[in-house]
Amino acid sequence: RHEHREATTDAQGRFRFEGVAFDPGTVYGVSVTYGEALYGIDLDLSVAPEPVTITIYEPVQDDSLLKITAASVVFDQVDKATQTLWALEIVTITNDTDRAYVPGPEPMQILRFGLPPGAVGLTVDTALLQASVIQVEKGFGLVASVPPGEHEVMYAYSFPYAGDEVEFSRSFRYGADRLKILVPHDVADLASGQLGSTESVMIGERVYRLISAQDVPRGANVTLTLVGLPTASRLDRARRHVEDLPWELAAPAFLAVLLGGV
Repeated sequence: RHEHREATTDAQGRFRFEGVAFDPGTVYGVSVTYGEALYGIDLDLSVAPEPVTITIYEPVQDDSLLKITAASVVFDQVDKATQTLWALEIVTITNDTDRAYVPGPEPMQILRFGLPPGAVGLTVDTALLQASVIQVEKGFGLVASVPPGEHEVMYAYSFPYAGDEVEFSRSFRYGADRLKILVPHDVADLASGQLGSTESVMIGERVYRLISAQDVPRGANVTLTLVGLPTASRLDRARRHVEDLPWELAAPAFLAVLLGGV
């Protein structure tokens, strides 16, 4: 449950929130909007609050000040019956200037992220304040301001594939200082003429195939192929067709066949 209160400063810039009762099970914070960018900080009200300082920055709408310092793509699960892959992507957006990026009115000025064709079940998690997710061509966008610092965006989805391999492409609008792409060894292998050879790494108790790259330029398109994916057997396809049947029509259909036989 989220509850918020608003206050307007007086001529001297002072403001108050009256009647705030402390609850140890509640998280408190204070935020301020400046130049369409939101800034906030958590408060500890279990003790007498100390003076709070929130630093704000002049806003700009030039996204050239943004860059991705780290990007990871993990293809973690596969369902051979439906020939579906699940992926998790983690990107670290960095603003190392003394200005806050604020999206402009044009669609291309929001933070944009690509998705493979047929992607479904998108979930997004980020610490960017009041970020809202919208659908855009070939992916999704985040409507959010980006103050100075590092900000992580994580998103997961699934997408279908045909045959035993699928091509995966990603456009890096903001470039990437470091890029890592992983897939479990028992799921598939990776191949890319752009990124070079793969290596095996152990994460936990599972072996992954890894392709990595450094200094991906802004606007670059990276393509790789997942090969050796499991394919659905005839029995898997038959089960899938059975599961897709509209069983709410089964009883009327059976009666129709029965009447036809009579």
